[in-house]
Amino acid sequence: MAIHRRFAKNGPPNRYVFNGGEVELYASTVALGIDGVFETPVAQVVDHFEDDAPAADDWIERGPIRELVINFEADEDTAAAGLVVEESNGGVTVDEDTLSVPVLANVNYSNVLELRAKYFRFRETNGGTAQTTHSLRVSGRR
Repeated sequence: MAIHRRFAKNGPPNRYVFNGGEVELYASTVALGIDGVFETPVAQVVDHFEDDAPAADDWIERGPIRELVINFEADEDTAAAGLVVEESNGGVTVDEDTLSVPVLANVNYSNVLELRAKYFRFRETNGGTAQTTHSLRVSGRR
């Protein structure tokens, strides 16, 4: 696991680029297969990080982000812990499970979560049927 620090593309180091008070961390319409797992942002968020994009299960430094905004919908049920947000004070171990919920098929799930620790990561786990439609958007607010 690694810790990823943020930066503003074409801007000063260690700053997110906020647009209207939000910064998009991840957006995808790529469906997951049976029991498929998505962990922490991948290549889609490379513009926000001074090093390589986070790999699966890496921690993201929160910086000025105070809230995560999650919007999710898929045509199949997630696993029992389908959407998970974890926080860590040191970027090594999980200190708090901020969110762990299942989401039913064809339900538009939206939530705003207050972050308290210095680092966070998120994960989506699909259920026992492959998805054919999927939308996940995670953004941060100051």
